[in-house]
Amino acid sequence: MLELEGVSDVDRDEQLPESLEPFWRYESELEPTWVISLPPTWEEFVKGSKKSLRRKIKKAQKRLNSGEVIVRSTMEDLDFEFAFESLVDLHQKRFVSKGDLGIFADPKFTSFLRTAAEDLIGKEKAEITLGFYKDKPFVAQFYLFGEAGPQLYQAGACSESMSLEPGHLMITHAVQKAIAAGHKEFDLLRGSESYKPYWGAEPQKLLTVRCVSRSVIPTVVNRAFITLQTLKQNLDNLFPQQSAAH
Repeated sequence: MLELEGVSDVDRDEQLPESLEPFWRYESELEPTWVISLPPTWEEFVKGSKKSLRRKIKKAQKRLNSGEVIVRSTMEDLDFEFAFESLVDLHQKRFVSKGDLGIFADPKFTSFLRTAAEDLIGKEKAEITLGFYKDKPFVAQFYLFGEAGPQLYQAGACSESMSLEPGHLMITHAVQKAIAAGHKEFDLLRGSESYKPYWGAEPQKLLTVRCVSRSVIPTVVNRAFITLQTLKQNLDNLFPQQSAAH
């Protein structure tokens, strides 16, 4: 059995290898990814944005152009270790301030991402950017680079810096940079945060695709699993309070 998560609904047949054709295939829908379609020029993007967003972009550009905020990148002169530690620190501070543990509370995930990020950044397939205010990092973003453009994977910000609107500031910088590089898309990935449609992102359907061998034992086991999963979902729907308690 092979399970692939986050397969695009549009071109899933092209993404799946031909060697999986003889397998049983099951699909289930995930929450969508949010993608901003990028025009050829930054001016077109700003002109096509809603009025309130144009004001935030103007404010962000003023801070960037004046040098009040400096953005540095691991694709330039920013040291990887410093960048990664800053990303972890700022992410955790932001989530802990909201009563959440934060993903980096898991040391296994932190170790995995450190290794993967260093390797991908070395191959120019990823980037960490930091925003500095008064020579101190106050916001961090970690991007992966797909064929169509950058994908915002992780971020963090100091709660005391919210007056600088760090999210809008960094996305302004990143989108402008992506357009200048000729990218067609800016992917904000999964999650229903309100800033995504605010920036003009549109939801794109994603799937989990499970491919199961057609031989007898895997087929029987998988169908039994599906039956039990369906039964559990039905029970959860009938008794939502008991399900939530567990």
